Amino acid sequence: MTPGFKKIFDKLYERMLVYNNPFYFFGIPKADFSVRSGWVRLRKLNLEFQQQSGQCLLQGYPYALKLHESAQGRFLVDHEEVMLEIQGLHFRIHSAEELFILYEVFVIEVYRYCCNRDTVFIDVGMNSAITTLYYAKQPLVKKIYAFELFKPTFLIGTQNLKRNEACSQKVEAYNFGLSNRDFETSLDYSFSVKGRMGLKGLPADHKFSDAVKEEVQIKDIAPVFEDIISRHRHEDIVVKFDCEGEEYNLVERLSMSGLLEKLEVLMIEWHYIRPTQMENHLKQFDFHVFSQILPSLDSGMIYASRRH
Repeated sequence: MTPGFKKIFDKLYERMLVYNNPFYFFGIPKADFSVRSGWVRLRKLNLEFQQQSGQCLLQGYPYALKLHESAQGRFLVDHEEVMLEIQGLHFRIHSAEELFILYEVFVIEVYRYCCNRDTVFIDVGMNSAITTLYYAKQPLVKKIYAFELFKPTFLIGTQNLKRNEACSQKVEAYNFGLSNRDFETSLDYSFSVKGRMGLKGLPADHKFSDAVKEEVQIKDIAPVFEDIISRHRHEDIVVKFDCEGEEYNLVERLSMSGLLEKLEVLMIEWHYIRPTQMENHLKQFDFHVFSQILPSLDSGMIYASRRH
């Protein structure tokens, strides 16, 4: 088969698949749904909605299904809002990306840490407050400090906190980012990938039709963490970094200021650069370091616990 003919054949085959299953590219088997007069029924989720209202569920269907089947999540679509109830928490879903983050946190539990004494949790990269609320429901977590760089994302996070007032009373959320110095700047922002951007800007592997400029404030992590540590001298301090490349500056700044020795556990999602330098900073302060590379090969996780 010549390359030109193969290209035509592949395109015709692709059209046939879509004709037989309009949700083929969302990974939804034909047996899992029905469509009638603009209404979609997802059988395994036991959910019916107008197609336009539930685009995030269609686009993120594999993750929605895992949340339903593995973590007993329950979806509801009301007045064009997609809601998820999971483990006693309530979230509004705006995008397929949020379903993926919920899957990471509640199904494969990438930030799971079993506390055995009173603990303070610091969430750097709060996003929609998903991990913040995951920790807020734990009885031994007595206080949470959460930091989100972008105002539109911060507002979504605070709305989720308000939906879960029973456990969010212990949360202090701040609309500024953290780095190795104080400054203000303007950054590109895309609502469609709000979990994949930071001080490094938008991901380079996509073009975004919804990109806008956002003014952001950044504070030096050292005095911010020093203040938190001074308030909680008798609790363990557990830190999560998910800040799209800024984690290298944050760990180095904490190392240079001597604050790493005041922390018990760090969970770091690293991006773009292999984390050898971060690992060395952590080892210098007597941390056990567990490091993995994710399948994308340009990101991974570090779990570090300090020896006593």
